[in-house]
Amino acid sequence: MVDDLEGVPAKAKAKIDEYEQVLADIDEADEKLAEFAEKTQELQAKKKVEEEKLGKLATKEDEAAAKVNRLRFSF
Repeated sequence: MVDDLEGVPAKAKAKIDEYEQVLADIDEADEKLAEFAEKTQELQAKKKVEEEKLGKLATKEDEAAAKVNRLRFSF
C-alpha cells in the first residue's frame, strides 16, 4: 500500500510503515487481551464452583463437629 504512493518521500513512507506495524501490534495485543478476558471468565466460574463446594464442606464439618459435641455430652 505504501509502496504504491507516488511522490511521497521515502522517509514518510517509512513512517507510514512504522505506524502500520504499531497498529498491527495493537490489534494483536487486543486479541490477546480478549483471550485473557475469556480465560479469566472461565477461571472465575470454576473458582465460584469450588468456593461453593468448599462452603458446603465447611457446613458439613460444622454439622459433624456439633454432632460429636452432642454425643460427647450425652454420656
